[in-house]
Amino acid sequence: MLRPLRWMVLLGFVWITGMTVPGPVHAQQIEQSLVPTFQEAEALLRDGQYEAAADLLEPLVEQQPETYVFFDRLLRAYDNLKRYDAAVALIEDRRAAFGASPSLLAEQARILYLSGAESDAFSAWQAAIEAAPAEAQTYRTVYRSMTEVRLLTDAVEVLEQGRERLGDASAFRFELANLYGATGQFAAATTEYLAVLADDDRRVSFVRNRMARLFEQDGALEAALPVVEAVVRDEPLYHPYRALLAWLYLEDAQYAAALDAHRALDRLEDTEGRELLGFAEAAIDGDAYADAIVAYEEVLERYPDSRSALRARLGLAATYEHWGDHLTTVAATRPRTGPPRDLPLPASPTPDTADAPAPPETAPATDAAVPDTTTAQLAYQKALTAYQRFLALHENTAQARRVLQRLGRLHLEVTRDYDAATDALETLLEAHAGTEEAEQALFDRARVALRRDNLDQARLYFSRVVDTVRTGELANEARLELARLHFYRGAFDASKTILATVRTNTSSDVANDAVELRLLLIDGEGPDSLNTPLRTLASARLLARQHHPAKALVRLDSMLASHAGHPVADEAQLTRGRTLMALKRYADARDALHALADTYPRSPQADRALFEAATIEERQLGMPEAALTTYLDLLDRFPGSLLAADARERIRALQGRGVEQET
Repeated sequence: MLRPLRWMVLLGFVWITGMTVPGPVHAQQIEQSLVPTFQEAEALLRDGQYEAAADLLEPLVEQQPETYVFFDRLLRAYDNLKRYDAAVALIEDRRAAFGASPSLLAEQARILYLSGAESDAFSAWQAAIEAAPAEAQTYRTVYRSMTEVRLLTDAVEVLEQGRERLGDASAFRFELANLYGATGQFAAATTEYLAVLADDDRRVSFVRNRMARLFEQDGALEAALPVVEAVVRDEPLYHPYRALLAWLYLEDAQYAAALDAHRALDRLEDTEGRELLGFAEAAIDGDAYADAIVAYEEVLERYPDSRSALRARLGLAATYEHWGDHLTTVAATRPRTGPPRDLPLPASPTPDTADAPAPPETAPATDAAVPDTTTAQLAYQKALTAYQRFLALHENTAQARRVLQRLGRLHLEVTRDYDAATDALETLLEAHAGTEEAEQALFDRARVALRRDNLDQARLYFSRVVDTVRTGELANEARLELARLHFYRGAFDASKTILATVRTNTSSDVANDAVELRLLLIDGEGPDSLNTPLRTLASARLLARQHHPAKALVRLDSMLASHAGHPVADEAQLTRGRTLMALKRYADARDALHALADTYPRSPQADRALFEAATIEERQLGMPEAALTTYLDLLDRFPGSLLAADARERIRALQGRGVEQET
């Protein structure tokens, strides 16, 4: 891209100033009559019309050869036109008239190399060095010229030669580090970055950022680690080296080694556990929950009365909860293609976790989901114990309301201990009224009432959320829940009225759910004045939501037996497939979903039914060939489906594992 020129008219002349050009630059005068021609040439260069630009620039160079910008633009035009002989001649003329600077010789070398005269090019680069061998800028000029034509190894040699001739081992650190990285000399690049830290212990973050780019290349991290390990062994008390090594272990997912490195940093700097807390948070990001838990427990054991202890107690509880979520997801989504993973929880108790139940013995299992589900429940129990311990010690802290919220969530969603959930949520509402956590607690209190089939109380709490919060995502979720409550009770007109108040500029999930319910209400009327099929579907969905899938299935089967041709029969069949899934009757669930797509091919739920059927075949039934066939069937029958991209992703994953379509 051409650099913009800044023009200043003064006494009939145009002065060009502030341009970045090779070599020494002085303000240059352009005769005013030449300005329009030069401006036209500049425009042609910007448009890529190099031949026309060269035709205009050649006379300008002849008339005013001392003006560098004319020379520079004409050289660019020749370069883009690959008129290398003309470019070399242009440079020779300028050398003859004004002398040979390192920058001019380096540019001539680059042009010669492009023209194929490699031997002459290297001679010119060496001449550029010899023109000013005592100047560091000379070596930078030559190295940049070489890198432009991708002579990276030669550029390395130039800078190394510069170090030797200048007698300065610290010269060109960053240039060499970049070049070593680009040429695959990762250990050498790491050595340069370590030298930066040796010179300035405040540049750890800077070096990490530079090395992170280096690690985008295969093998770079593996080459860097032993170099840093060696320097730490030589200088074990130098904090920047140890900090860099700890980070490298995290980058390489060596969490046990990273924990040891952070332990050493904690002792070296006496951080009262802050280094261990930082490690734990990084380990959680990498799903290394066991290592994070060990770090938190060490903080509590070594610094029980420090500020770090509060963070450690909260982090320990949250880590157990996140681990439980992770294991639950693994159990639900892992394809059954091999034996279960051994994922035991750490069993060494501290004073803060001594009351938690001991981890069970890990035993083989035939169902791949069972070990993860079992271990997830243990993780959740430990989270509950840790949260309760936190409240006992830090009841009056700002974090207490978050802990109460998490306790309510765990009891509601995991243990389904609705009394315990109510206690936690009511405590939050009383002690922390007016906070965001209290608003969410009010919403969750309504969900508890719904689960207990106390729909009047649920309606009261959801209405309070709407009245209190008024706007935003939570208020719209509450409006949607109120509409669902009326739907469950068969008050379909009231449900429609409330759905009309749900804001369309809320989260996509709430908006989409509201649209789906509105369409279901419109399609579900008849065949009698009581709207019996829709009422039956509504009651079945309520039972499923209250975790009574067997009762829900009875109602769905009854409805489909008597109203198979009703407009909401496809929705009933979809609900039936999901209910069978909740009952872990995976083969029956898969059959129900396939039946929806086959029986109601024009249903807006047909593509989703196929996708969910394929997911069950892949993950729960261990039938990858059948899953691949179903995903392909989805794309064939519903090419415009919103699930097409997800289906293609699963197809690629299955085919990447060598799975072939069923014949």
